[in-house]
Amino acid sequence: MKPSVLDEIVRFRQTRGEGPAGKFLQRLLALTLLKAGYPVAEEYTVEGPDLLVGQFQIEVKTTTEEPFTIQDKDAQDIQEATKKGKIPVLALLECSSFRGWTVVHAQGLTRGEYRRGELALRRIPELEKAVNEHFDVVVETWMPLLNANPNAAFDQMDQRRRMGQWAP
Repeated sequence: MKPSVLDEIVRFRQTRGEGPAGKFLQRLLALTLLKAGYPVAEEYTVEGPDLLVGQFQIEVKTTTEEPFTIQDKDAQDIQEATKKGKIPVLALLECSSFRGWTVVHAQGLTRGEYRRGELALRRIPELEKAVNEHFDVVVETWMPLLNANPNAAFDQMDQRRRMGQWAP
């Protein structure tokens, strides 16, 4: 991740708060996946899994430090994905690091605290690479709109995702 992109994310989190910023980062991830050529079928900001992308059901986690926590709801969503024949995935963005997104197989993960290094053998290299190659451009494209009017930008991001488009 570019230093300028990390700075924008940190500022946005400080201004908007951790919870709202996490929802925006989830939506930015959905748009990033679209830009990378992945079909984003659905995005949920309240109930259910965070993202449905092809055969993947993705739980999105954003944090500023390790360890990060998988809550009961996340663990239940991971189990449900397997029952539905989806591949459960965890996408983690540590908002205090230039490392970018870590994308791993989530099957078998349960409630608890984890460190990124503990998940290294679970990584999904092709998906992680695609996300990290496109995330900076998506953030740089949307951040001026997010800073100017977050609510309008959030709605516009959802409209674009539904249309299969990543850019404003």
